[in-house]
Amino acid sequence: FIFTGGNKMSGHSKFANIKHKKEKNDAAKGKVSGRQLNWTQMVRTTDFWLMLTLLLCGAITGMMIFSQTVGIATNQIGLSVSLATSAVAFLSLINTFGRLAAGAISDKLGQPLSLFFACLLTICGLLLLANCGKGSNFVFFTALVIIGFPFGAFLGIFPGYTAAAFGTKFNGANYGIMFCGFALSGAIGPWL
Repeated sequence: FIFTGGNKMSGHSKFANIKHKKEKNDAAKGKVSGRQLNWTQMVRTTDFWLMLTLLLCGAITGMMIFSQTVGIATNQIGLSVSLATSAVAFLSLINTFGRLAAGAISDKLGQPLSLFFACLLTICGLLLLANCGKGSNFVFFTALVIIGFPFGAFLGIFPGYTAAAFGTKFNGANYGIMFCGFALSGAIGPWL
């Protein structure tokens, strides 16, 4: 998980430290700077495949936990079915907060560092969840916060990250292709 996206998140890729410095003339004319790849050019790059894998790995955890929250809550924690289903709603709410906060966080830290912290939080949340036992309701809901927030952050950060990597001109199509990583996580995550 960390190994796959480590190169992207550590800032060693050719686009991780893109500076958005435009000359006044270019800004006034609305010109975009940097590379502007269409989707066929994008899928031929190593950056695309690394980013797709990072999105897949980041989203798999959320998809896995969303699909299994009720089972974990009732069997592992001992919650009632009604409280367990409320845990899914709680996870959805935290996921929403993660999506909303991710933009502001990535504006301050940058996309690679923000995604790195999202990966770390996800791992911590999974470890905490794995150590929950009967009656550890507070720890269980804390683990859901630590897993749900970064899951939302991945989806909040990746559209801008895709634009920074491949340009804004074709970002609608490019992010649509990049979003296949999320779609794959929806197919794989529930089976894990």
